[in-house]
Amino acid sequence: MSKKVVIIGSGFSSLSAACYLAKAGFEVDVFEKNKTVGGRARQLVRDG
Repeated sequence: MSKKVVIIGSGFSSLSAACYLAKAGFEVDVFEKNKTVGGRARQLVRDG
């Protein structure tokens, strides 16, 4: 029987946890409400 984990949100911490859990043999599902992953991480480009 495999171990299943559901992670809600795809910020850096959530994605890191998902990777470690998958590496440890868990079946991991990550759910995100937005179209992109990364949570609150953003990129700002100025004068460039």
